[in-house]
Amino acid sequence: MFMIQKSNYFALAILLLLVGCHYHEDNLVIRNNSNKTICYHTLTKSVTSGEYYGVSGGGEIEAHKTNSPPVRGSIEYSIENEPSDKNLYIIFYDCKHLESINKDINSSVESGKYQVNKYSSEELKKVNWKISYNVK
Repeated sequence: MFMIQKSNYFALAILLLLVGCHYHEDNLVIRNNSNKTICYHTLTKSVTSGEYYGVSGGGEIEAHKTNSPPVRGSIEYSIENEPSDKNLYIIFYDCKHLESINKDINSSVESGKYQVNKYSSEELKKVNWKISYNVK
């Protein structure tokens, strides 16, 4: 009897782990106002190391479409509660540069080659977490 209960608890724990770790779309909605498909990464900056790190999965957005990045928790929680500078950085780039961006995200953000938009939590709340990519 004890072994059955133990295995039931184990099965319940595994089920909760599997259900709790799935990705879902974040509240952040990005609209691509350009005439071409773009890619993006969402980042914040560590206050301890000064390096950028991802707060969600990146994405690809077709021209004049919208996209929400996949997350396990929420971007808002990440930028407000983790040891970050409390800002969200979104780096936009031509999808052919994905490998280069992934190789060194910090250099990519700092290089000036790509459009990087910075948003505070307050700014994002004011626009209801809806932002637009406009070609600069």
